[in-house]
Amino acid sequence: MIFKLLLVLLLPILSGFFLINLFWRDKSSVFSDFLLKLSLSVGLGIGLSSCLYFVLLMFFNDFIRSFIFVESVLAVFLSVFLVYKVRKKNLNINLFFSSFKYRIYQIPLFLTFLASFILAIAFFLINSMNNPYGNWDGWAIWNMRARFIFRGGESFINTFSNLIDWSHPDYPILLPAFIARCWNFVGSETQIIPVLIQLLFTFFTVLLLFSSLSLLRSKVQGLLSGMILLSSLLFIAEGVTQCADIPISFFFLATIVLFYLQDRFVSEKYYFLLLAGVMSGLAIWTKNEGFLFLVCLIIARLLVCIPIKGYKVLFRELMWFTLGLMPVLLIVMYFKLQVAPANDIFSNLTYQSISDKLLDFSRYAQLTDIFKHKILEFSQGIVSPLLIIAYSIVIGIKIEKEDRLNILFSFLLFIFMLIGYTFIYIITPYNLSWHAETSLHRLILQLWPTFIFIYMMIITYPEYYFKKE
Repeated sequence: MIFKLLLVLLLPILSGFFLINLFWRDKSSVFSDFLLKLSLSVGLGIGLSSCLYFVLLMFFNDFIRSFIFVESVLAVFLSVFLVYKVRKKNLNINLFFSSFKYRIYQIPLFLTFLASFILAIAFFLINSMNNPYGNWDGWAIWNMRARFIFRGGESFINTFSNLIDWSHPDYPILLPAFIARCWNFVGSETQIIPVLIQLLFTFFTVLLLFSSLSLLRSKVQGLLSGMILLSSLLFIAEGVTQCADIPISFFFLATIVLFYLQDRFVSEKYYFLLLAGVMSGLAIWTKNEGFLFLVCLIIARLLVCIPIKGYKVLFRELMWFTLGLMPVLLIVMYFKLQVAPANDIFSNLTYQSISDKLLDFSRYAQLTDIFKHKILEFSQGIVSPLLIIAYSIVIGIKIEKEDRLNILFSFLLFIFMLIGYTFIYIITPYNLSWHAETSLHRLILQLWPTFIFIYMMIITYPEYYFKKE
């Protein structure tokens, strides 16, 4: 049982790691930027494995029992190809240990981060033991869909019936498909699978934030960002619910990080943008909010890049981004057009009802009050928004020249996402108060890691003052 659990979870992560290495900036060693590559590999591997399982379900159902063999062959092929590409240089393990070298004044902060990480994992596991099935949405939407897929055979399609429209059958199925895949191999509906998947997404989102800022900004900045996210108890607790909001927050952050890596380290090759396209597609395969993210991303990139980089460079960037996006997007579009029913929000709207609600300013006031209330809920963590604001005032702002374009791009993307969320709430056919009160905190959490990343890329990193002295 334990061997099967390890194999079914590690195999896609291993494939993702090999794939990430093939497109990485430094191919001299698989150990360079190891933690950052490993963090990206978790989401990439799980996401692509989910896509593969869905394709097998829909078109090659007779071979569904052989999916582990298919994934194993892919992993072996990727590993052999990677070894061929990097040859004998790939075993420079010193690069792995160099990532964890800290100066004397940084060690206490690193130990604090490590202690926070361990305590957060303990908090997650204790709460998961007390609530092994998550919350209502966790077991009545995401895990229920996985059970339909696992138990249903060829009748699994019934899980997308409008007869159970309360379960949002139009939701994408990255999580349900991957959970069903794992159950299929293990041979039972062990609840440890959804718990472990959420554990991976929750804490590798923290490690992605930490490792990316350690590379792009400074080690102290990376440690501080990780501690901010770890101290956000609502973020850790949301992982326990077994919903898809923490996974989509991972893909949002991964996409943004890859854009920064592209402009910081690579000028002629666009491999990071190809990976960003894949991550953006996997965000869409996770939740409907991924569509909004993609639209906002394209608009923000157009507005920022046209006057600065010009049309030719922008076209080349979008071409590589689309190359990574399209395979996953085609799977999502097939699911939306051929499998899933219409979305419950937009199918119940008319042009007249939309215009009436958009012009009803009392709805904006009501939503603003709920938003303020939800923001204050973050004070339940050790690091509150007020403390974050105070810290930025004390330490100041320092934006590196090479990051200015991406900071503007990611800031616009963040603002457009907030506007998009606002628009959905204003036009919702449901009771606005109920709709916002039950879901707004999850939308905030989807953007929370990305907000911390942008914030840390803007404010001064503490090492800057040591350099000046």
